[in-house]
Amino acid sequence: MIDLLEKLDYDATAKRVDYYLSVVVARLLRIANENPAVLKSPSMDGMPKNPHYENVNETKMQKYIDAKTEINAVGMVIMRCSSVAQAILTKLYINHLPNVIVCDSIGYSHSQFAHLKKEALNEFADRFECVKGGRDLHVFRQD
Repeated sequence: MIDLLEKLDYDATAKRVDYYLSVVVARLLRIANENPAVLKSPSMDGMPKNPHYENVNETKMQKYIDAKTEINAVGMVIMRCSSVAQAILTKLYINHLPNVIVCDSIGYSHSQFAHLKKEALNEFADRFECVKGGRDLHVFRQD
């Protein structure tokens, strides 16, 4: 375990979590907000077709369920973070406020905020891999 902590790339992990919360979560929200009622029952039109062995509706439903599970995990993890990390993550990734406004609202200098943001993103990564529906977002050095 100590070896993994020594090889953890703190900055790269923060960048990966930032990308995940900014881009991937937005896509998951689009998938999770899709109405499952759009899934149609198979219809028979009487025309011969090549055999199709994949259940498209089942695949769509599984994608929807997985997105919902992961979105719930993101929210749960943010709420379990330390108070400063929770404030930073909520304001940046839920309320979509710019860094400058978040920095001013929590009352830290810009350099302190940059450090606290990296800490918050790494805390999110640590907690997120341990919950159902979470992913391991850590990046490790290859040296």
